[in-house]
Amino acid sequence: MTTHTEPLDSVLEAVGETPLVRLQASPDEVPVFAKLESFNPGASIKDRLGEYMLRRMLERGDVDPGGTVIEPTAGNTGIGMAMAATQLDLAVTFVVPEKFSVEKQVLMRALGAEVVNTPTEEGMKRAIEHAGELAGETDNATVPQQFSNRLNAEAHEQTTGPEIREALDGAVGALVAGCGTAGTCSRRCRPSTLSLSNRRGHCSPGPRGNRSSSRSTQSRVSARRTSRQTNSTTRNWSTRSAR
Repeated sequence: MTTHTEPLDSVLEAVGETPLVRLQASPDEVPVFAKLESFNPGASIKDRLGEYMLRRMLERGDVDPGGTVIEPTAGNTGIGMAMAATQLDLAVTFVVPEKFSVEKQVLMRALGAEVVNTPTEEGMKRAIEHAGELAGETDNATVPQQFSNRLNAEAHEQTTGPEIREALDGAVGALVAGCGTAGTCSRRCRPSTLSLSNRRGHCSPGPRGNRSSSRSTQSRVSARRTSRQTNSTTRNWSTRSAR
């Protein structure tokens, strides 16, 4: 994040170092802080992985300068990658189900990306398959595959996690984060994903996650709901009896 004290040479210099803000509604005993990833130039946390993944893939020779990055995406990952590609001498093609996030498809094209649509009803599964097909037909092309690429999680091990830990002097009791595709965890819950503490992290698995774990979580949620409903019924019965 820029401090606005001097001009930057590249938009990528504005990625990361986002503010950590105390939520005023949180109690003094348990302060809660929000990491404002909307301060990234593309307005989301996906700017981090866009820059990090493309730089690392260039460094290790997955693609050469002037090559093409082909990625199945329906949103912010495409925006982050398109923004990074313009600075790193790479072309980008995104494979998107036709009616998914139409407004973001417009933005990806505005950032210089080619957008290839697949049938909406076939979902992301077909988009992933077609990205691989296109890469096989294109010279000097690669598919980062955000959903399973270890570099996705590594981007946060190297940037997001250390930023949070440093800002709070290492006093991090818990991390709460939204989970969509679970690509940030590379489909595995890892205690080191954000390098915050030695406590084991927990996340709900995605469509291909650990189903037994998912069923166990659902059972616990169901049990809590049943308990609340039972307590509510008991209170209502007691009230009627008192009357």
